[in-house]
Amino acid sequence: TLTATRARVADLPWVRGEVPEDATGSFRLALEPRPGDRTALRMTDLALSAPGSSATGSMVAILGGESPILESIDVRVDPLSLDLVEAFTGPLPYGGQVSGQIQGGGGEIEFDLRGELVTSAAAEPFVTDLTGQVRVTEAGVEIRTVTAGLDQVPLAALEALAPGLPLRGMVSGSIRMNGSPDAAPLTVDIRLEAGGGVITANGIVDLTGSTPSYDLSGRLAGVDLRQVTEPSVPPVQLHGEFELEGSGTDPTTADARLLARGAFTG
Repeated sequence: TLTATRARVADLPWVRGEVPEDATGSFRLALEPRPGDRTALRMTDLALSAPGSSATGSMVAILGGESPILESIDVRVDPLSLDLVEAFTGPLPYGGQVSGQIQGGGGEIEFDLRGELVTSAAAEPFVTDLTGQVRVTEAGVEIRTVTAGLDQVPLAALEALAPGLPLRGMVSGSIRMNGSPDAAPLTVDIRLEAGGGVITANGIVDLTGSTPSYDLSGRLAGVDLRQVTEPSVPPVQLHGEFELEGSGTDPTTADARLLARGAFTG
């Protein structure tokens, strides 16, 4: 058993991704032989520190193939910067940080986190509960499913998923995503309560290129437009369907098409 104190994480040969140079870790390390000329690397009493991030717990990685495989993990992050996560997953639709538990084995990793997320469209960070599962393979990290629970979050915070829409007011509900953000489009499933009504949508958000693109369709039922749009509109409720397709998140440069069909009441 080897004990390491303030080791540079970037120097550890089994770590993948662009880890910050000043990320350090302390841990107890044991090596165990595995079939196929592989070696299990068991890390206990783990304490990692990086800019905006801190983690404690234990993990086991398998060495000897084309790249390391994460066999098991039981780690508490408090917090974990999403900038650091992007070094392993590729671009994410939000910045900020998360805190909570990450556990799993056999490449199947589950998490239960509280996120304090940021986006350029919302003036203040917003809080969301994040639960889900990712799969870690030699090819990288695949998001099996991520569900974000929203409770009175500014509608403007959804710009990353529905850019260019003149939204205001508050929203509650859930957003579910799956896919590999650095290799393939994310599949998105949305159900929200806003403006006294319900908004549902599904489709894809593609973060693999230099400019995000999206293709979403959905329905609105009983949504009071005065509560969710800028500028002010007459006191009516909207029932109908919509399609949003395009690229870019900046309203001044985005190339997007919005098609809406429905009826007004009120």
